[in-house]
Order: sequence, then structure tokens, then C-alpha cells
Amino acid sequence: MGRKPTPTAILKFRGSEKGAARPPEPQGTDGPALMLPEIASDELARRHFDRLIEDLRRLGVYAAEDYKAHNALAYYQAEFERMAAACKEKGLVLETKQGSYISPWKKARDEARDQVAKLSREFGLTPASRVGLVASGKSKGDASGIEALLKSKTA
Repeated sequence: MGRKPTPTAILKFRGSEKGAARPPEPQGTDGPALMLPEIASDELARRHFDRLIEDLRRLGVYAAEDYKAHNALAYYQAEFERMAAACKEKGLVLETKQGSYISPWKKARDEARDQVAKLSREFGLTPASRVGLVASGKSKGDASGIEALLKSKTA
């Protein structure tokens, strides 16, 4: 038996280039955007989907293989927008004969916003998640509407 290889942590500690080497980030592909039927039939979700694909291509990280996550993000963005409008229209507290309680639309809005934030981080659409993001040779830019959606105030 030969010598055991030196652990990566020790190679990094010693300053070895072999230990510090990072695997290359996957490059975006330019395949067609795959939209699921439930997104295509929803005008609001379709707008969010188109904007998402445009943002990902501009950042150089679009990959057609991620189509399910793209569709999920567009769905949750549309859901967040609908629930935020319902909260604004009907209020955050509902008054009934039994008393006051927090609106169910608020909970749905907050859950949709959490999903949007989680998926946006996965795609590198937040400033913190873009650190270290390697893009292809395409032009860079900020995701247009994502930050505004994530920064909206909660009640």
C-alpha cells in the first residue's frame, strides 16, 4: 500500500494550490426557456417567468436544466404579489363576531416571500449570493425586480 493522500484541509493550511483549487462553476446554457402549463396560463406568473429568464441570462447563469426551479420561482413571485394585494385590500387583521385574528393572506404572503428569497439565493439573484458567482462571458447586470420584491416591508 502507498502513502495516504494529504487531507485537503491540511493542503489549504499549507497554502498549496492543489488544496485551494475550487471546482469550476457551471456555465449557463442558452437553451429555450421551458415554461410549465400552469405558469403559461397565468398572466402574472408568466410575466415573472419572462423577467427571471431575462435576469438569469444577463447574469450569465441561465441553465435550461433548472426549468422546474425557474417555474417555482415565477409561481411564488406571482403568489406573493397576489397575497400582498389581498393584505392591502382586506387588512392584516380580520374582525369577526368571534373577535380579531390575523389575516390568513398575511401568512400566505409571508410563506411566498420566504420561498422567493430561498430560490433567489439559489440562483444568485441576491447581492450576498452573487459573491463568488462565476458567469460566462456575457454582460453583467443586477436582477431588475428581484431585490425590490425581497425588500418589501412586512407587517
